[in-house]
Amino acid sequence: MKRGIKIGINALILTILLSSFISADIIFTQQVKPVYNLGDIIYVPVTIKTLTDVSGIFQMDLICNGTLINFYKNGVKLLAGNEKSMDSSLVLINSIIQGNNGICKVKASLDEGYQLSDEFKISTSLNINGAIEGTEFNAGENFWINGEIKRESGENSNGFISVSLIGQDLTQNVTQFGTVNNGMLYMNFSLPNNLRAGTYLVEVNAHEKDSEGIITNI
Repeated sequence: MKRGIKIGINALILTILLSSFISADIIFTQQVKPVYNLGDIIYVPVTIKTLTDVSGIFQMDLICNGTLINFYKNGVKLLAGNEKSMDSSLVLINSIIQGNNGICKVKASLDEGYQLSDEFKISTSLNINGAIEGTEFNAGENFWINGEIKRESGENSNGFISVSLIGQDLTQNVTQFGTVNNGMLYMNFSLPNNLRAGTYLVEVNAHEKDSEGIITNI
């Protein structure tokens, strides 16, 4: 009889320990966007709702290609039935995300419990949509190039552009440089006086830099 009582007590203790791991719900109150670019900010507010007293470390981690990077950590102590909101954010700069991009998730965890966000993409791409005012010009003339440059996330770009002529009849490099402000592409391009007659392409390249001068989006 004593042996049977001992087994029953052990089973009860095991049940209590297992149930203690499921002490709080983590809820993403704002879902992530499908695409972000380097330089964007990911806002990931969450609410922690607990059914029992809980005390532990809450943290947020970025997961990309199997790599886990912590970007938020804070202590949490809640009484049963209470909830707490955590307004965390992640700035997508290389010094924080350590060069990771592609398909990622955010993991929100409190002790043994965790919740994953929807998948999203961290991109390094810029999209250029431009036009030339005219198609036939004389050597030495100028023409305007205008349009817009946006990050793949849809945000306006603020960076730099280089515009080059490409053609078999070129005898010299013809490239001009400019800037992009609030997504606006606007350049007055000058043709050389000695440019040969022919058909040329206009190539536009854009890029952004971080505060350390490192190229991010292209």
